[in-house]
Amino acid sequence: MSIASEIKILTLAGLGLVMSLAGNGLQGYVYLQQRDALTEARTTLTNSAEATDLAQRAANSCSASITTLETSAAVQAALATQAREFANKLAGKHAAAADKILSTPPAVPGNDCASAQARVADLLAARKKGGD
Repeated sequence: MSIASEIKILTLAGLGLVMSLAGNGLQGYVYLQQRDALTEARTTLTNSAEATDLAQRAANSCSASITTLETSAAVQAALATQAREFANKLAGKHAAAADKILSTPPAVPGNDCASAQARVADLLAARKKGGD
């Protein structure tokens, strides 16, 4: 073999070595880019899972609060209905008493003051006996 052919072989071997190093460098760069992208994707996935879990817990808490409010509203509505019924009965009694007072003729005709005194005396006597 001649020196020229040896130089060609060494040149080709050197060129092959440089190309191999460049290929390995490129492959390493691509690997590092993929690794970083995968790490970022895993972090995003973990954060998304945590956010989803937090949102689910918030929604469950909200649903439980709404259920509690519905129960409380039903109790308040029942109490309000009872209170209205009681108030209507009491108002009926008071209206009947007012009608009785207004329809009763004066105790002393022509003397409003004496009639009022007689009416107050009757009311006080009825209260002492346990009446309205």
